[in-house]
Amino acid sequence: GNKEHPMKAAKRELAEETGIVASEWVSLGKTRIAGGIITERTTFILARDVSLERRPAADDSYVVGEGKFVAIDRIGAMIDRGEIDDCQSITGIYLAQRWLTRYVLGVATN
Repeated sequence: GNKEHPMKAAKRELAEETGIVASEWVSLGKTRIAGGIITERTTFILARDVSLERRPAADDSYVVGEGKFVAIDRIGAMIDRGEIDDCQSITGIYLAQRWLTRYVLGVATN
C-alpha cells in the first residue's frame, strides 16, 4: 500500500486529534513495537514550539480525552505513579528527553 510519510502523518494527526500545531518538528527515530512478535515499527517525532490552534470538536473520532500540557520535569514522577504507563509513550518521552538534553541543553549523552 501507499503509506503516508511519518512526518506528514504526525503533523496531520496532532492537529486533527488535539488542535495543536507546532513550528518545529524533529524525527527522533524508529523502534520496534514488539520485537520478536510483530514487525511493525513506530516513528517518534518531537513537536516543538506548540500552540493550540483550535479545540477539537466533540464529534472528532479520536479526540484526546483528558489532554493537558505538563512540564517535562514532572513526567518522571507521573511514570513512577503509573499515570503514564504505556511502552510507546515512555519510549517517546525517553527519546525526547535525550534529544532535548543533547541539542537544547548541549549535554553529551551516551
